[in-house]
Amino acid sequence: MKIFFLLLCSLGVLLPLSSASAEVGGEQAYQRCAACHMADGSGVPGVFPPLKNRIPVMAASAEGRRYLIMVVQNGLMGNIVVEDISYYGVMPAQSSVYDAKGISVVLNYLAESIDGSQLSNVWQAFTEAEVQQTLLEFAGKKGAQHTAQMRRELFRLYPELNEF
Repeated sequence: MKIFFLLLCSLGVLLPLSSASAEVGGEQAYQRCAACHMADGSGVPGVFPPLKNRIPVMAASAEGRRYLIMVVQNGLMGNIVVEDISYYGVMPAQSSVYDAKGISVVLNYLAESIDGSQLSNVWQAFTEAEVQQTLLEFAGKKGAQHTAQMRRELFRLYPELNEF
């Protein structure tokens, strides 16, 4: 079963997506993510972590927002625990697919469409300018290992994130 999902994810990673700089809606941009994380963001237990119920909580802090941007940009590698389930794998970098606008579109779609009921009245949508600034700030720090380091620091600063 895991092999099937890995193959499915691989297909999603290889599927061409129109240029991220073109006007692409959130649902269309999210199709690439959904290949592994499922259309509803629920993931596959033990294989691909859920995204559902996570984005608004992580995006509540500046560090969390930067982390989310860099996960899309650089990918993520190593062991993570989500909802008491351990995941060990690699999320490929999406930098060749999404530009700053594309990253903001996909993160906003996740938060507003998949987690819409989780949004508080203080939710701030990701902007292209915010994403671009973060990408410039971390320009010399590429790779999934750097993103994993950001995750460890984020969870050290905000231990309550371990509950989600």
